[in-house]
Amino acid sequence: MNPEDLQQQLAPLRLPELISWWPPAIGWWILVTLLFVFVGLGVALWRRKRRHNQHRRQALTQLEQLIHAGENTRAALNRLLKTIVMYEFPAEQVAALNGSKWIEFLARHCPKTSVEALAPLIDSYRPNAVSIDIELTEITRQWIKHHEVTDV
Repeated sequence: MNPEDLQQQLAPLRLPELISWWPPAIGWWILVTLLFVFVGLGVALWRRKRRHNQHRRQALTQLEQLIHAGENTRAALNRLLKTIVMYEFPAEQVAALNGSKWIEFLARHCPKTSVEALAPLIDSYRPNAVSIDIELTEITRQWIKHHEVTDV
């Protein structure tokens, strides 16, 4: 037998079939599932936080309306803060707060404000309280954004 005859009897070399992209391997299924779980969890947490802070956005909107209308007096700012506090804390514990106890309560629940900065609110029902107070307006905005709800 001639070796060249044997070589001609061999079938030509064939390349293997290309690997199909579908169905993916189990690792890809796990990865996609985990991705959906984490994205869903992230969206759920974001929505929960957004819903939880909705009253802050509404209070900031009310504050902007007071400023735009020129009604950001000490009395109006005090009423706005009292409304927020009544919404977030038990009414029987905070409704009767006034004077220095009210100011201490506000300062205790917001690390960015101090008793001295909030002190003008004590005079909110005196005749000189009808003037617009820009500094107290900014302090009120800070309190709305950064206050913490803890036990009274």
